[in-house]
Amino acid sequence: MIIDMNQVRLQQKTLRKNFSRIGLALCTMVLSTYAVQILILLLVRAFAPGLLGADWFSYLLSAVSQYLVGIPLFLLVMRKLPDFEPAYRKKLRLGEFVPLLIISMSMMYLSNYITLFLSGLISNAVGHEPTNPLDSLQNSNVLIIFLFAVVIAPILEEFVFRGVLIRKLRPYGEKFCIFASGFIFGLFHGNLSQMLYAFVLGMIFAFVTLRTGTILYAILLHMSVNLLGSGLPLLAGLAIPPVTLLVSVLVLGALIAGIVLAVSARKRIHFREPEIPTYGADMSALLIANPGMLIFIGLCLVNAILWWFV
Repeated sequence: MIIDMNQVRLQQKTLRKNFSRIGLALCTMVLSTYAVQILILLLVRAFAPGLLGADWFSYLLSAVSQYLVGIPLFLLVMRKLPDFEPAYRKKLRLGEFVPLLIISMSMMYLSNYITLFLSGLISNAVGHEPTNPLDSLQNSNVLIIFLFAVVIAPILEEFVFRGVLIRKLRPYGEKFCIFASGFIFGLFHGNLSQMLYAFVLGMIFAFVTLRTGTILYAILLHMSVNLLGSGLPLLAGLAIPPVTLLVSVLVLGALIAGIVLAVSARKRIHFREPEIPTYGADMSALLIANPGMLIFIGLCLVNAILWWFV
């Protein structure tokens, strides 16, 4: 087969342009979210400063700015990119969903332990520990945590990072699509405490979405992970020895069981080849090496560095 190099160059130029639009759409979502948050904070400080101390205010501020402004603007920028229908339509049985949940929890714990280790090394080097946004959960109202972290965030995040992105990227190969969804999802969290496990979980959720043709199961997995991930530390924080011991056993059991299940499942997984010829191009490099994505990556890394010293 003779490959027309002009066609290859044209395709790669088109891919960079499309991926750059995705990066700019993500930048638009992040920057508009911050802009609205700053505006609301200035107004609240001027006219209702008492709200700043309310337990629910920070969650509502985040939700209003991101979900009512950031995501709509993201969709507006993304609308010109073509959508591609799912390749599969499959329902998950409970016996299939539970192992995926165990694997998700295990990978979250494993990547979080790696993050803690790396954070310790960096902290020793710079003499400063990072600020973890999740620390605020310890003192928050349980109902507020459930509403925003367990219900609203999983639905809208899966809609954006699995629903929208996967419909744009699926024809370029499942491996690439899974990596891209996880990579962008990890960066989007904007802090070093969450980036790694968000990247890993994002890939798992992307795989499930590709295999089922719907974001429903990814949403349910995301909700379950957030529920257990926030609920178990709250139980351990009660400082009741039997409860703390039970939580430790559950975490260790999930960690080991998930690794075993993941290794076993890996042998049975086969990825679909790209539907659009890529001519051997490094798709991950094309995803990153474009103006829009480079700006988005830089923005997220700057945000992560700022979180470290806040």
